[in-house]
Amino acid sequence: MRKFKSAISILVIMAVSINLSIFKIEAKINTDDDNCKLIIKYKDNTDKDIVYKNINKKHDNIKIDTLEKYKDNMDLIKVSGSDLESVISDLESDENIEFVQQDYVLNCENVYNTITPTDSYFSYQWGLKNNGQLIGNYGVKDVDINVIPAWTYTQGSDEVIIGVLDSGVYINHEDLHNNIYINKSEIPNNNIDDDNNGYIDDVNGWDFINNDNSVYDSFSEDLHGTFVAGIIAASSNNIGICGVAPNVKIMPLKFISDTQGHTSDAIRAIEYAESMGIDIINCSWGGLNYNKALKSAMNDIQKRCYSVGNQVLDIILNYYLTSIKKDVKINVTGKCMWGIKVDNVNLCTIFSNLIQNAVEELSIESTEDKYLNITVREGNDYVRIEIINSISNIHANKKEDFFKTQKHDRRNHGIGLQNVKKVIQCNGGIFNIKIENNNFRAIVILQKESLMMASPSYERPGVYSR
Repeated sequence: MRKFKSAISILVIMAVSINLSIFKIEAKINTDDDNCKLIIKYKDNTDKDIVYKNINKKHDNIKIDTLEKYKDNMDLIKVSGSDLESVISDLESDENIEFVQQDYVLNCENVYNTITPTDSYFSYQWGLKNNGQLIGNYGVKDVDINVIPAWTYTQGSDEVIIGVLDSGVYINHEDLHNNIYINKSEIPNNNIDDDNNGYIDDVNGWDFINNDNSVYDSFSEDLHGTFVAGIIAASSNNIGICGVAPNVKIMPLKFISDTQGHTSDAIRAIEYAESMGIDIINCSWGGLNYNKALKSAMNDIQKRCYSVGNQVLDIILNYYLTSIKKDVKINVTGKCMWGIKVDNVNLCTIFSNLIQNAVEELSIESTEDKYLNITVREGNDYVRIEIINSISNIHANKKEDFFKTQKHDRRNHGIGLQNVKKVIQCNGGIFNIKIENNNFRAIVILQKESLMMASPSYERPGVYSR
């Protein structure tokens, strides 16, 4: 079972933001090339053969080849021949097709050409680059994400895997080699797909451009991905730099060569990462076109995520619930749109223990139906969270067992539900549990934060507070 310190590590890692730009600018498909690559999303229950037969009836000199099949009813196709504009128009108007788009190019920054503006007053823009420069008064140098206090709780865990969807990563770098993901189900260099996932010898990740397991090809080509990996997870080893979460593992997902990659390869990489159970994907790149295909691929993953509107609760839910066996019915409903009047550490203590207790109970072998229902409801000044899970017959009549210490790692787990109850009560909340009809019900009621508008204070005009 993954430990509580790993759950907190995801909070730390979130400092590395997913930086994907999908601007809603519709673009006309480029038909200048006689071999035009398109991504098509079909509506549910569509017979693709009928779609292409209809196209071929109208256009004798057109050839359509399917290059790749994706989840979520999407294909990458190549259309060859003349009169491509007419073919694309027919595809776009087909009632069986949700959308058609070009295989857009996606870009990352050229790390060689870092630009420092020469504008006269750029040095005054401390919000862009803060050296503690003098602007009336000396500024506060390195106003930053404040990661040092977070490191007192954790610097990450090797159980957390972050996919770097980018160019390649120099996995032998002295600051990275200890933190590169290793697929233990794959035997290196035996030219066999040992784990039967469709990728041969994918020991450290995959190169989706060249379709091989070499996640690093050259210094210039794979510089950006290496930089990103270092920012996330460079080792704290007295050499070079230190990453935001220096104890996590990095899985290189190469789809960019130098500074450009294609949407189709990004989608393949996303689907691969999902199939490998990656916790987080970092995307430090973007494009200028509204990319429906990429958005669809990401939405397909998000359907498997749980969200109640509170960042801490969402992280805990997704961290633990993704490990539950498939024979468990999970239902998460409700939203918590306002903040909860409990600091994040205590919130993690409360709900990591509650959710983990449910997960541990549901992992017990049983022939009975297994389920986990989580409901979040807001009142005028409180948030009510109810967790109901099925329990085995051996625990059905032993309420007292749930208050005993069951965690080996007391430093991070607390000591079972008795401590959870104390934390809740110390924060002005209410905690009740009930066991009946072979289910365990935990109810937590916590105060909501009061609404505070962002406005300058009377004592300090011009200074804004939350």
